[in-house]
Amino acid sequence: MNSWKSRCCKGVAFLCLLGSMTLVHAQSITRGPYLQNATETSVVVKWRTDVATDSQVDFGDAPGNLTQSTIDSAVVTDHEVTVSGLPSNTLYYYQVGSTSSVLAGNDSAHSFKTNPVIGSQDPISVWILGDSGNSS
Repeated sequence: MNSWKSRCCKGVAFLCLLGSMTLVHAQSITRGPYLQNATETSVVVKWRTDVATDSQVDFGDAPGNLTQSTIDSAVVTDHEVTVSGLPSNTLYYYQVGSTSSVLAGNDSAHSFKTNPVIGSQDPISVWILGDSGNSS
């Protein structure tokens, strides 16, 4: 009888502890990350999450060597971080997340290159999308 009572009391204590805990939902990306407004010295990195948090973009010259960060402390689900002060025509790798977790990146699929100096003869690639706005 004492053995059953001991197990029962432990189970009740565990249930009481579990009932008092706040469940935390892990943040995940629902859109992106994607890049916008690239210039000679900056780029905007955007992504959307299912839970509001602050925003952090880590970047560097190779995956696994992301030595610089830009942080926005606003708690949002639509994240928009401007990475600036960069040299022109330079390749960077990046990752996105919050100050407490990484959500995507730090691999060869997540990179950007700043634009060459205006007037240079360096080639660039562009992807242009449009919407005529006529509902057809």
